[in-house]
Amino acid sequence: MIKHLVFCSSVILILALTVSGYADEHFPFTAEVIKDSVNVRAGANANFEKVDKLSRGTRVIVLGRSYEWYKIQPLVSTREYIRSDYLQIKAGGLAAEVSGDRVNVRASPNSDAAALGQVKKGTEVKILEQANGWCQLAPVAGTAVWVQQDFLKRVDG
Repeated sequence: MIKHLVFCSSVILILALTVSGYADEHFPFTAEVIKDSVNVRAGANANFEKVDKLSRGTRVIVLGRSYEWYKIQPLVSTREYIRSDYLQIKAGGLAAEVSGDRVNVRASPNSDAAALGQVKKGTEVKILEQANGWCQLAPVAGTAVWVQQDFLKRVDG
């Protein structure tokens, strides 16, 4: 009985210390890539599609965490797509306004691709390229991508 109580107490203490480590994190914060080549994914799991690759020393803004994965702000190199029929494209074709509400921004020009976030009606976006009914966008506020936490080191307080 005493051994069981000691074991249970030890497990509870370990869990409390682990959870408090996560609870002490405050987001957002700046982190730096500490490996040579790091995959950026559309979701918090290695099974999600790759959407970018980061090199050692690249700085990112960490927005949150899901288990062992950090949710980061997309970089300029991150490709994001939206169906062109959800956009009111402005003269010149380099900017648009989202015409639908809660429209998915996707990791690739495909309706089955992972959603990186949603945008509200009226959101202004910058178009980088148009093809086959899709527009590639510069990173859009409110979207996010994921990196395994072991590949990043916090660099601000």
